[in-house]
Amino acid sequence: MFNKTILLGALIFFVSFSFGYGQEKGEEAGKPEVPKSTAPALGSLEWHFNALKDKRVEIRLSAVNALGNIGTEEALKGLGEALKDTDTKVRKTVVEVLSKVGGESVIPYLTEALKDKDSGVRTLAVDKLAKMKSISTIASLTLALKDEKTSIRTAAVQALSNFTGDLVIAPLTEALKDTDEDIRILALKSLANIGGDAVISPISSALQDPEKSVRLVAVAELLKMNKPEALHSLTSALKDGDLEIRTKVINALGASGDSTVVPYLAEVLSSPDARVHIITVNALGAIGGTGAVGALTQALKNKDLEFRIAVIDVLGALGDSSAVPELVKILNEDNRLEIRTATVKVLGEIGDRAALPVLNELTQTGPKELQPIVKEAILKIVKKRSEKK
Repeated sequence: MFNKTILLGALIFFVSFSFGYGQEKGEEAGKPEVPKSTAPALGSLEWHFNALKDKRVEIRLSAVNALGNIGTEEALKGLGEALKDTDTKVRKTVVEVLSKVGGESVIPYLTEALKDKDSGVRTLAVDKLAKMKSISTIASLTLALKDEKTSIRTAAVQALSNFTGDLVIAPLTEALKDTDEDIRILALKSLANIGGDAVISPISSALQDPEKSVRLVAVAELLKMNKPEALHSLTSALKDGDLEIRTKVINALGASGDSTVVPYLAEVLSSPDARVHIITVNALGAIGGTGAVGALTQALKNKDLEFRIAVIDVLGALGDSSAVPELVKILNEDNRLEIRTATVKVLGEIGDRAALPVLNELTQTGPKELQPIVKEAILKIVKKRSEKK
């Protein structure tokens, strides 16, 4: 059926060409007759090239299909010229035909179609390039990332996401600057799918995105990577203006158990935003170790009642004797019953004999409500001391 259509178109053009030539000959009588041998042979490349210039769309369409059927390098050049056709349908047909021809040789022509004034032609070209799934199309798809149409840029990112090598990291990173929020999120997820150390930096750059939704995706993808470098890049989000993001990052850093993030969490404890202070205290408690204890004892300088109790409780859970001097100091300086009660209990849990002098003094000078708790703490310390012996 396809060959019959081509032949029919060819015959129409041939008859039309012959008729026109006869008219011209009659009008210009006396001029030398053009030798018949100069006319292109029916169905030849030159014949189809001439057909591409015909005024009738159906003739030009037949020529496009015929050239695609031939598929040689010269035929492709003719199809390349047909991409300049004034009719959108012809140009779309050229893209379809090029796709059917396939192979690396059609990529330059499909790339040229990405510059078409009609968005439908450009969309079709991106789709055909994407279906090729050849690394040779990456540069062409990168060009489509600058298209004015959001749908075309989206299609280009989706096409690039089908590749997993380092070659697409640069164009996907460029897509993180797109004006469309959804495209930036798509690019982020595509980079994360590639994985490896090379994508950590571009994904981390999205932590500075103006849209919260994009920053949340960046946080989530960095956490999924489960790499020390990705974890450290998250520390920049501790200064994010959104509470939800800061909370997610603080909890994630605490759950990591990585002692190298302690200094960043300690910085949060000195920030003016009290909403994240207690969350950070718990994160430091989850990490533990000398660094976390040091950060928590320093945080005891904050005199807020709820905050101090939270810090004291976490220090008790950690059970590190290095916290005892600071706890003793708090016991001597802070007369609030809630603080003293919490501190005495924690000193008993830690069980360090360095706390005995201040506890013994409290049995004489402390308030009546505190006495049972003080005595219990002393007994715990003595018991632990005897167990060690």
